[in-house]
Amino acid sequence: MSALRLRSMTPSEYAVFRERSEQEYAAEIATARRLDEQSAAEQSARELDELLPDGLGSPRMHLWTAEVDDEPVGLAWVELRERPNGTSAWVFDVRVEESRRGEGLGRALMEALHEAGLGASSVGLNVFGHSTAARRLYESLGYEVTAQQMTRGL
Repeated sequence: MSALRLRSMTPSEYAVFRERSEQEYAAEIATARRLDEQSAAEQSARELDELLPDGLGSPRMHLWTAEVDDEPVGLAWVELRERPNGTSAWVFDVRVEESRRGEGLGRALMEALHEAGLGASSVGLNVFGHSTAARRLYESLGYEVTAQQMTRGL
């Protein structure tokens, strides 16, 4: 397999990303936050509108397409945040196309993000508790749990 590379997302790729992200994020927060389908969809759209008010031109946001041999295989969305101790990166989304999973591309994509750096001294992310494969990948890359939310049904 050739090396994975990151390039800026195109406007047409962004349109697909945005629609898919709204739907997938709504499904995730419906489960994690115990929301009904409509409330989750509204919350998802609202949060994405706040984070990406100018789409690809939104301040501090970096949206990439991951490619292998000039074929899109995934994407990444990262925000740079200024902190008292320097710049940090926050990974909002990292995704490998379903048909390409199991090839080591998730690891390659994360490593490409680390190498891109963007001047950040640290990188953080959120992972939903039910995403066991993602949690294992992040832990194997040296990520540590810094916060945890728990819920119990009554």
